[in-house]
Amino acid sequence: SDLMEFMKYSDLKPWKAMLGPFMQMPFFISLFLGIRGLANYPIESMMFGGVMWFQDLTVPDPYYILPVFTAVTMFVTMELGIETGMRTANLGPIGRNALRVVPFLSLIFTVNFSSALTLYWATSNVISLAQSVILRQPAVRKALRLPAPPPKSIETKTKKKKGFAGMKESKN
Repeated sequence: SDLMEFMKYSDLKPWKAMLGPFMQMPFFISLFLGIRGLANYPIESMMFGGVMWFQDLTVPDPYYILPVFTAVTMFVTMELGIETGMRTANLGPIGRNALRVVPFLSLIFTVNFSSALTLYWATSNVISLAQSVILRQPAVRKALRLPAPPPKSIETKTKKKKGFAGMKESKN
């Protein structure tokens, strides 16, 4: 396929795309657990150190603005394929729709998080979005000597086989 040829030509390895997120995971988990721990103690600066509508950082956002903002920024991040460098168009309709549901399913959990945790997560998402926007700029990519992304796959008009026949064909 064109993608495999491009990856071989550019010496790109799929597992390397996951290296960055996996390396960040211990930091995210540590900060998450640390902030959650701080929010569970009656620390005065956490109880009165918030801003605007979330004055008390130890309790969940009473208006659900922070959890919704977190879900929306996560949605945009996933839609652009920022963390993995993938294009959501290559996932197919089922994969794209599954990807779009994940951030809003996260609302089930984040509505009960303390405002401090949700604020941390939202801030992290905004930084990821900003980084993505910056790294998508051709001038920045050129300055950092990053390869141009592969062109979007042009769908062929040939009908693909379904089921086991399609699996056998894809192996070859």
